[in-house]
Amino acid sequence: MLPHKSNKSPQWALSPEQVWDLELATCPGVPMPQDALNALMVWSLLGGIGRRSRRMFGAVEIKPHSGESVDWYKTPESPDDFITNVNTLMTQIVNYPTHPTILNFPTLNLKHAWIVVGKTLYGDYEDVVKELFRGLLRIDAFRVKEDTFGGIRPRRSSPLIAQVRRVGKDGYFPVLTAMRSKPDNTIDWIHLKKFMHAAESYFNGVTVWGGW
Repeated sequence: MLPHKSNKSPQWALSPEQVWDLELATCPGVPMPQDALNALMVWSLLGGIGRRSRRMFGAVEIKPHSGESVDWYKTPESPDDFITNVNTLMTQIVNYPTHPTILNFPTLNLKHAWIVVGKTLYGDYEDVVKELFRGLLRIDAFRVKEDTFGGIRPRRSSPLIAQVRRVGKDGYFPVLTAMRSKPDNTIDWIHLKKFMHAAESYFNGVTVWGGW
């Protein structure tokens, strides 16, 4: 759970490369809403499942069945392929107008979301986690306002979702998604902006979506 510390605190979890089924169901006779499928696809690219899913754990990948094709999906062989998948999907599904003010819930609105994909490849997922913490989150420049990245009192989930994605069998790279929302009295959005710029440079990354 904490590979950046000497005490790694192992926990039971799904095994790496474990395959499992996720079933979506509606009421009898009701077709599956396309918005639900779109949300599932975004989750598979940017999010995770289980504990510490905002801190690079619980990454999932949804693949088409053999013989099926999805117009936006290409099995990523490089971070650039992953970037293409994100770009294609996002431009297809995020078609609402940009809202000028920060809303009471996180969205992928172009003005209030920010997706950075790092192009530096690492040989192990733990190496990416260590770099996130030791190289960025735990340095003095960002610890000074650490509540910006989530807090306990009051409880506030981090506006930053950090994930590790894999290409091939031995290439791992970071994907960082930030989403602004209220209440934000403990969050310094300028501080988060500095972090996203720093992460983009640190991981040799690119902004794929949004920014502020």
